[in-house]
Amino acid sequence: MSQLKGVVGKSDLGGDSSVDLGQKPQFIKANLVSNNLYMADLGGFIGANLGGKPADKPPPSNKLLPIEPFSLEKLRAANADVKFRAAKIMTQKMPLEKMDVHMLVENGTLKLSLLNFSVVGGSLESHIQMDGRQQRIVTHAGIVAKGLHLDKLICLRKK
Repeated sequence: MSQLKGVVGKSDLGGDSSVDLGQKPQFIKANLVSNNLYMADLGGFIGANLGGKPADKPPPSNKLLPIEPFSLEKLRAANADVKFRAAKIMTQKMPLEKMDVHMLVENGTLKLSLLNFSVVGGSLESHIQMDGRQQRIVTHAGIVAKGLHLDKLICLRKK
């Protein structure tokens, strides 16, 4: 395990990580924490344009994520067990307060066994599985919203 501490864009990032190149595919294990996470800094990880070649299909203004096809080759390139916690999240499209995620990648399947956000006084609790072992990815998601103050969300959208 390697200790890491640094900055990606405006976001701080720290924690433990390791890569085992002896396994095929390689295995990545990490436990990471950010006190201040700017979603724009994650653009390269989720397929957004980083200032180089524009995305072929940029996300519509009412969408949070890009609409580019998901790269199955990248999903199959490594297995991983990554835990990530962000205390404060800055985003232009959604008022998120905290995030906890546990991502498992194994042989072309990605499982977010935990993807929780604190948002507008409540929480979004998610479990998502993406199976990329076939020609087209198959996704299953379960999302539960608890205690959201939708009036706060509507007021933020009007600003």
